[in-house]
Formats: sequence, structure tokens, C-alpha cells
Amino acid sequence: MPKILVVDDEKVLVKGIKFNLENEGYQVETGSDGEEAVEKARVGQFDLIILDLMMPGMDGVEAMKRIRAILGKDKKDVPVVALTANAVSTANEMFLREGFDAFLAKPIVITELERVLKKVLPKSRLTVEVP
Repeated sequence: MPKILVVDDEKVLVKGIKFNLENEGYQVETGSDGEEAVEKARVGQFDLIILDLMMPGMDGVEAMKRIRAILGKDKKDVPVVALTANAVSTANEMFLREGFDAFLAKPIVITELERVLKKVLPKSRLTVEVP
């Protein structure tokens, strides 16, 4: 079963994403800040990490960079998706330039979540056929 880490300081948003992903057959672990994201990524085995950009303490960009450094040592290629309320047209380029594999705009639209899953996860790790 594919395992996804979702990290955002908005608990209601995290619960909603978790609910939808679990209904699709994914195993979901959650966190609420950048430090927690880094620690969970260090000890866990995830197929995908979804990180909010604006969190108290360590933001999503710094957390992603630390996660990449940790996972890079073990030669693990785990996609990291930015979660943001700032979804302007130039934002996608900035997220990719920073090192994210994709981004999701808030509020989350389930079809967009499914589209991103299809884009960043290997076909063998998808739990449902996404058009």
C-alpha cells in the first residue's frame, strides 16, 4: 500500500486530505510543521510527501531541502509536492526551481490531487486508475 506524508499546520485541511487519500487506498501519515516533516521523512518510508509552504518555524521550502538532503544520502527518490494558497501563474515555475516535483493549490480540489498523484507517482504506486 503506497504511503504518503501530508504536513500542514491547518489541521482541518490535513484531515480532509487524509480522508480522501485513505478512501483511495493510500496509507497516510500526517504532521503539522517543518521539523516534524523532516523527522518523519528521516525515519519513515514514504512514496510521496506533501508539504505546506507556510508553516510556523521551518517553512516548506527549507523542510523540502532538508528532506532531499537526508533522502539523497540513501539514494531514495521520493516526490515532494508543495501545498500553497499562493497559486499564481508564475508560482509553478518557482516551486519547480526550488526542487518540488509539483504543487497543489489550496483549497484542495480532489481532481487536482488525483492529477498530481498521477503525475508524480509511478504507475505501480497508484491505487486507482486516474483519467
